[in-house]
Amino acid sequence: MNLNNQIKYILDLINTKKILDAKVKSRELYSQYPDNFDIGKIYSFTLCATKNYEEGLIVLEKLYKKWPNDYDILNNLGRCSYERENFYQAEEMLLKAVEINPNGENTYSNLGLFYLKVLKYEKSVSSFRKYIELKGGNKNVYNTEIQIAYIDSLIATEKKELAIKILEEWLINNFNPTLYFYLLNMNPSYGEAKEHEKVLKFCREKKYITQIDQKHNLSAVYFALARFYEKENSSLAEKYYLEANNMISLTQRFNLIAYQKIIKNIIKNYKNMKTKEDININPEKGKGLIFIVGLPRSGTTLIESILANNNNVKSAGELLSVQYLFKDFATSQIDQNTNLLNKLGDEYLERVNYIREGSKFVIDKLPGNYLYIGILKKCLPSAKFILVKRNFWDTAISQFRQYYISSVPFSTKFFNIALECANFEFTSDFWKSQEDLNHSILEVEYDDVVNSENEMAKKMYDFIGLLEEYDSSTRGQFFSRTASRFEVQGKVKKKSNNTMFSGLKDQFLKDFDAQKNYWLTQKI
Repeated sequence: MNLNNQIKYILDLINTKKILDAKVKSRELYSQYPDNFDIGKIYSFTLCATKNYEEGLIVLEKLYKKWPNDYDILNNLGRCSYERENFYQAEEMLLKAVEINPNGENTYSNLGLFYLKVLKYEKSVSSFRKYIELKGGNKNVYNTEIQIAYIDSLIATEKKELAIKILEEWLINNFNPTLYFYLLNMNPSYGEAKEHEKVLKFCREKKYITQIDQKHNLSAVYFALARFYEKENSSLAEKYYLEANNMISLTQRFNLIAYQKIIKNIIKNYKNMKTKEDININPEKGKGLIFIVGLPRSGTTLIESILANNNNVKSAGELLSVQYLFKDFATSQIDQNTNLLNKLGDEYLERVNYIREGSKFVIDKLPGNYLYIGILKKCLPSAKFILVKRNFWDTAISQFRQYYISSVPFSTKFFNIALECANFEFTSDFWKSQEDLNHSILEVEYDDVVNSENEMAKKMYDFIGLLEEYDSSTRGQFFSRTASRFEVQGKVKKKSNNTMFSGLKDQFLKDFDAQKNYWLTQKI
């Protein structure tokens, strides 16, 4: 088969939505013809389509050096840069793509996603509107990621009624279980029971292309119905939550052993770092950085909203940059020196400073960054950490009630959640025990915050160095793209007396204790 026929074959695979096969075939061709324009573009497209952004960046940056004015290269390079939080490059590439092709609809959707990520909500709305205009209206928009992002940008700009109207239009035009869940999550009392049961019946009887597609779609509907029934029929809500999580768990691969190794590797690298005399970072580096860390659904978004309520504080939301930049510390013991740590710190600061825009303080609120507290402290000595704690069973219930799919893979089973809670307790206790870290970590109990909001706000403000008084009346204006996006905009609620899943609590606590005892036996 000659080269042109091979390229045509790959394009046919893409057109028939066999993207994984297209990626394999295009990778083979790219390895043989790395300087071929068409092959490079096709391969980079398959990498973007399969969310392999790391490799996509490498391929696209090489293409960009030779063909800096190609629309597709610019657009895809902008998307990969945004996904890997290279924000300056992302904006530059996407805006350049618009100059070359003002009617390139995909660039406007990428700009909408980008501006939403960096909290430029009005620009996000206008970018999505241009995309929708080029598509010929809302009726022609089917991409779930873009739909939800557009709705979020509308809510962030206080256009909630319009957001609901557009959601309804999309659901009527082309029913989407994920959007259906979003609507019920936004307004759990929406509609009537008989209407929701009809939706469930329709989705159960529908023919799906794959079993994974079926499980993802049905689980979204189950989650939506569970939300609807929570207040009036908690036993039925519990049943739907169990069914939904069971379906998702069948599509996941969560390796608990691998997660334990990650914790061990990070701690070993941190201890190795402490023994080296040549590591000497500027003690002022990272000044004004606030990491809010904890378990998902432990109250991190609430803490974020309290701190970001201050005019001197800018929240960057849940950045993934720490996970990208420091991943080698989690996989193996690496050779550490001042140059490496300075470089990692600089790269992180470049990302967060794009959003910071000169604010005195900036928040990174990715809960899982608790894993890297010691490493981050070495790279960014002036950074401060607010470690959020919450009753583990309450946290477990809250996680189990969220439609996470992949972002929190352990949340579909109480057994997995119990082990992760024990892992968190061990890791956070280790960081608190280190003399060089202790003064930089403030532990905050979720229950203390909901019971004494103003008092705890003052404690956090004092720890960070905020001189102004906290104004709780304006906190509800805060918007966050997390599972707590709607809850956090209301008043701070006292601890709920949630009795759901009570029959599973004893086993959860036994599993938690077993994993806690596991860590007691480990010599790290």
